[in-house]
Amino acid sequence: MSLLFADGFDHYSTSELAKHWDVVDSSVSVISSNQRTGIGGLAISSLGHTISRFYPNTKRVTVGAALWFTALPVTNQGFFQLASGGNFICYLKYASSSKLILTRQKDVSTTEDLHTTPITYDLVNQWTYIELLYDVHASNGAWAIRVNETIIASNSGIPTDRTDANIADVTSRLRLRAPISGTSRFDDIYIANDSGPPNDGFIGDMKVHTVLPKGNGALFAWTPLSGSNWDNVEEIPPDDDTTYVHTAITTNKDSYDFNDAPTLANTVSGVIVNSYGRVNDPGAPSQVKGLTRHSGGAITSGPAIDLGTQYRGHQTIFEEDPNASAPWIESTINAAEFGMEFVG
Repeated sequence: MSLLFADGFDHYSTSELAKHWDVVDSSVSVISSNQRTGIGGLAISSLGHTISRFYPNTKRVTVGAALWFTALPVTNQGFFQLASGGNFICYLKYASSSKLILTRQKDVSTTEDLHTTPITYDLVNQWTYIELLYDVHASNGAWAIRVNETIIASNSGIPTDRTDANIADVTSRLRLRAPISGTSRFDDIYIANDSGPPNDGFIGDMKVHTVLPKGNGALFAWTPLSGSNWDNVEEIPPDDDTTYVHTAITTNKDSYDFNDAPTLANTVSGVIVNSYGRVNDPGAPSQVKGLTRHSGGAITSGPAIDLGTQYRGHQTIFEEDPNASAPWIESTINAAEFGMEFVG
């Protein structure tokens, strides 16, 4: 599978949530205490409140997140919800009995429980990493659930779609939902699709580490508002028009030297270049690309990103070291530079 999105909530605050996610309810916040890793996490403090992230249409999707609930739900309540646009496809629920339930939305008014775990799982007052794979098909669908990297249930060769004639057999939206009236915490979230390696199948208990620029790299063609380029782009949270770099010249590139990655005990699933930007003139060229520059000088750019007139967070994901066509390791991450290219 290919990694589409990951978030550890370490590089922005509550006021920027709607610039990185697509639909955010009022009780959702970025927290700086009781998080799982890093300096931030996500909290939802009202039963039924949600946060959603859209992704490209995909038939087979895998999502994962670390969860911490401060109480059991009173009734069976969903915490992962997958949808095709505004039409829900399935729900992974936490029951008042501490069991997990996977439910299919068959049509607008009918649901079907695909599985109820025979044993219980304690998600209260401790971090648990849960992953859901769901393959949408009218007769040959599949699903699997993992808890702390162990598959606890799966099935295949079954209907998993919506039978409504106007709803495509894909998902395009992950919605995280609070199943309790207390606090529901989420951290280290990922979404992956079925477009092939290197991230085939479940990615596992992911930890999203945020690393900030510490100096200019070899490329510094963008113009800083003042001072050095890197010193205008390393704020947490982003400070919008207070400090920034800018350019109007096509192919201009900026790269930055970053602080070293933390000691990495597990396989690196990808390096994500997080960018946060806008265009000043709505009629001006508005495309940029995230880039990585290898220590030997080779430059690889990601797909084009369309900027709007309001600040918005974007991700360019390099699942492998493009210079070696091999997984990233700590030394190659630390030796590389990362930045942005203006496409025009």
